Amino acid sequence: MTRTGSALPIRSALDGLRLEFPEYRISQQIIGDRLFYVAEAADPQVRPVFAQAQTVDRLRAKLRVPEVEVNAAVPTIARVYDFLLGGKDNFEADRAQARNVLEVYPQAAELVIQARQFQARAVAYAAQQGIGQFLDVGCGLPTAPNTHQTAQAITPDARVVYVDNAGDLAYPAEILYDWRVRRFLDFHQPLCLILAMTMHFFPPDHAEKITAELTGGLPAGSHVIMSVVGGDAELGQDMARTYTAAPVYNHGQGGLARFMTGLDLIDPGIVPARQWRAPVFVPGQRRAQAWAAVGRKPAAAAADAERS
Repeated sequence: MTRTGSALPIRSALDGLRLEFPEYRISQQIIGDRLFYVAEAADPQVRPVFAQAQTVDRLRAKLRVPEVEVNAAVPTIARVYDFLLGGKDNFEADRAQARNVLEVYPQAAELVIQARQFQARAVAYAAQQGIGQFLDVGCGLPTAPNTHQTAQAITPDARVVYVDNAGDLAYPAEILYDWRVRRFLDFHQPLCLILAMTMHFFPPDHAEKITAELTGGLPAGSHVIMSVVGGDAELGQDMARTYTAAPVYNHGQGGLARFMTGLDLIDPGIVPARQWRAPVFVPGQRRAQAWAAVGRKPAAAAADAERS
């Protein structure tokens, strides 16, 4: 017996995603040189409003995650950092976490302030080299001076994109190729990537992979500003037990050197944040440091990345 009639159409993964999430306009887009799946909410009340991923499964996972409301009872990295900087955008849970950190290492607030001051000096340096666009990843809550304030004091039309909760550092390509980032930054021209006090929240191998992918996607002549925390082994263990807002890893100077692989280090190289081109430097041994560096991506590295 012979069956007649047309076969049922095979539903594509993209079609399936559209049926599963009818409240979104879902499409494929070429961004830079890569293919992404992009979802834009048809109604501005829908959350998340925008999502982008390299696979259907990754986009599905993003759209299924409900928007998390602010929980004042749970400390967060950004709010604890804000308190240590002397900010006001924090809750009692964040302040309690910060006080626990200060009990273990009383100089912790001084350390994060020094890291913030380094960041401002490094941004000013990059702007003075002619860099007019900045990508500040893991920027945290607004504080003074902000990246745009420092950069625009030197280059008034400097463009700055801040990335924090809307971007996941565990997926660096989703940051570099984010459609909204590419609207404001020209990846055919040098830019400055800022990874300030962020990579110590990732295990060493993962942090090295993330930084390699981020720096590998930058144009030649781009600058990278980076800082991480490092201390003696005993203090590192104490901090890992005390700090509960997120896991923290003791990378230190050696870890930062690996994260800056492929970049030409700007003088004075990898040094304590308080020392990097500071107008006044007070020497002295400390149990912990915010290690800091600025690197420049050479043309050869960019050419190798394009060939690969």
